[in-house]
Amino acid sequence: MPDPTPIPAQPIVPDFVNTLLLALADFGVPLVFLIIIATLFAIESWYANGRKIITGARAAGGAISRAAARAASMTWARVVVAVVSTVVSLALQIGFLAVSYVGGSYLSAPFDPDRTDALLVSVESDTFTLFRVETVTANLELDLIAGVHITLIVIALIAAYKVDNLIGPSLLAFPYPLIAFGGGLWVVLSILLDLLVNTVRWDFTGPESWPAMRDGSGGIIAVSLFGLAYMAAFLTALHSATTVRRHWAGTQD
Repeated sequence: MPDPTPIPAQPIVPDFVNTLLLALADFGVPLVFLIIIATLFAIESWYANGRKIITGARAAGGAISRAAARAASMTWARVVVAVVSTVVSLALQIGFLAVSYVGGSYLSAPFDPDRTDALLVSVESDTFTLFRVETVTANLELDLIAGVHITLIVIALIAAYKVDNLIGPSLLAFPYPLIAFGGGLWVVLSILLDLLVNTVRWDFTGPESWPAMRDGSGGIIAVSLFGLAYMAAFLTALHSATTVRRHWAGTQD
């Protein structure tokens, strides 16, 4: 019985990168340099094609935006859009208030020895532990720190309906902006350092590979990922408020 698996189409003209690599290999170029060259060409290819996709998406988005603008020129359409955006915005903000309860509980955990010990163990062994239901339910605590954090989040969401610059309201989620920025930067630098060490040793899978990521960043990665996700959700909720304000202002034009 013939194999039903389709055979990928092969180009008539030889692939430039593969041909170049074969030629360099024939000249005795070391394998490590061949891998670096192949990686650079791959990055360039993804970047060039990504630019083409973005350009096409912008063109399509412009056409859709112009059509939406014509439809929204009718008052009733603007009202409908404003009502829908309000409902969606309120749902996002109410949902984020629940998330802020979780975030506030994690902020108060260091002041509770029992929760601190359990969290330290879990973040070192599981990168995504702060997202897991069992970890969330075990740490929910509406104490003073969590209460103040939730109150600041409510103030920020209300302020987003009145101000144009969201930097001020976003800072009310402190210290999560600092966690997201500092922790994310630390992780990126650790990965770059590990890549350098692995390349020098030419060991990407052995027991000595990825030393910085393996030997001390488990907890930092877990906290940083939660901080990044938390700030992304918070900024989404803030932007939804400004969208509602803009849509209702449009109904009065």
